[in-house]
Amino acid sequence: MIQKFFKNYPFLSSLIFIIFSIQIIPFALNADKNDNVATKLIMEINYYPSKLIDNVKSTARGSWDDYISLVDTEKENELLKKEIEILRNEYYQLEEAKIQNQRLKKLLNYKEEHAEKVISANVIAGSPSIIRPEFLMIDKGGKSGVKKEMAVSTNLGVVGRVHSVGKNNSMIMLITDPLSSIDAIVHRTRERGIVKGLGNKCLMQYIEDKDNISEGDKIMSSGKDGIFPKGIVIGTVAKIEADGGLYEATIEPEIDTNTLEEVLIILEEKKEFQEQPAEQLEEQPLNE
Repeated sequence: MIQKFFKNYPFLSSLIFIIFSIQIIPFALNADKNDNVATKLIMEINYYPSKLIDNVKSTARGSWDDYISLVDTEKENELLKKEIEILRNEYYQLEEAKIQNQRLKKLLNYKEEHAEKVISANVIAGSPSIIRPEFLMIDKGGKSGVKKEMAVSTNLGVVGRVHSVGKNNSMIMLITDPLSSIDAIVHRTRERGIVKGLGNKCLMQYIEDKDNISEGDKIMSSGKDGIFPKGIVIGTVAKIEADGGLYEATIEPEIDTNTLEEVLIILEEKKEFQEQPAEQLEEQPLNE
């Protein structure tokens, strides 16, 4: 029976023998204080299997420790990621508050520097019409003294005019709307013309002398249309073309209405704006 087992299962039989040998080594050593040949042989035979088993155990233990360490590291990473996300959100909130404070400070300085009676308002929505997108809704209306056709600007330049007024809100027609028009002048040469909306840009028409306008010139409100005070920046000349016996210029608006958040409504005009020197206008950024 035993011979048949050893014959059919040689590997298992060898393993059992090795394990058995390992177990009897202590007894063999205790039985004879002097190492005999059999004991030395058993020890020699069992050295490599024992070493192998120990290495396997060490590797397994190390792998398990690495796994536990990896699990702990992943947990720490998750906690760190959450903390970083919280700090990032706090940073963005602080930056947003900082940017908003800078805009409001500029608007406040603008109100203090000019004699016009103005109020500030927040942009709360774009145009409700897909057909006429060149409108903005603000959170000030008749209750705050806003009336139709009042000029709307920022500290950087012209935005548009009040088109319709509600009790607590108003709709602003942007200068880029095709129905918008502003009496304007070239800041450098005082050449006069009319600025109309083109949808996303503006067009200055009725320019008599081409030599009095160049690409890069700043275009200002002239104050002669009874709506916009004199000296507010409208935009910059991008291109000049002939129009019959006259000339017309494509104008890049000074204000990016897509990022506009606050505006000023000019409630009462008391005197003309103090125009800025040409060198200051060249340094002025196009948008905030």
